[in-house]
Amino acid sequence: MKPHTTHSGDRTTRSSTPLAAIELDDCGIRCILFIADSILSVCDNQAIPQIAGLTGDWGQVKAKVMKALCYSAKLVAGYHAKRNPDLAKRYATASSRISGARATLRLIDDIPMIQYALEYGLGENEPDRVMQVLGVTANIVDLLYYPIEKVCWLAEHKIVDVKNADNWDNVNSIFWVLSVYLNLMRTMRNFSLNQEKLNRTNNINELDVKTLSKHRLEMVSIVRISLDFVHAVSTLPKGYLWGGKLSTLQVGAIGTLSAGLGIYQIFAKRRLNK
Repeated sequence: MKPHTTHSGDRTTRSSTPLAAIELDDCGIRCILFIADSILSVCDNQAIPQIAGLTGDWGQVKAKVMKALCYSAKLVAGYHAKRNPDLAKRYATASSRISGARATLRLIDDIPMIQYALEYGLGENEPDRVMQVLGVTANIVDLLYYPIEKVCWLAEHKIVDVKNADNWDNVNSIFWVLSVYLNLMRTMRNFSLNQEKLNRTNNINELDVKTLSKHRLEMVSIVRISLDFVHAVSTLPKGYLWGGKLSTLQVGAIGTLSAGLGIYQIFAKRRLNK
């Protein structure tokens, strides 16, 4: 199984509002940051995932919950942009801080990605040639994506002096779009192959409930990854497709819905594997 990747283009902006701008009397902001901090604090504590019955899935749950918190805060910020600019600014700060934490955690994702790419090889276990080509290409794109994002992270935090940092950000967005697009094509191809197998089945009663349920979950994956693709393209420079055309409210809604579907899939898959 391909390691869970969270590259979602939500890099912290260079003009982020300082955390001190969050007033202590804003209960909603404090709750969001408290939950995010708690998730990061317990990510290495195996007692919690064992109690919840999520051993093996905790890393994915943590990542999806962090994503949901990040984009739900962005959603609130977009909603209040004109109604209450001060509140919108504080929720945008919370979203930015959580986004920064997610970006920092991604710095070590290249280790499992390299391991997966080596194990995957040329995709000999894939059902057809198309899946092989898509799988190998996706791995190459992801392997290139991680060092590029590290350069952006180092430039973002002014650890190294990077010339044309904005260009690096644009390249980062391009690789994110390619990665999500290839993932979407693989998922759609796999769904199509499974659908062909189901269509060739003469007796629908021969199919077990688990097989049909897994096939339906693939449809959820297609919707979720499509949402990620819409979001990814929106981070491209203006003039490229719908780059820069989505509002904060729209991005927040898309990201929150995508994270919600991801959390649902984790629990649904676990229920199927019982």
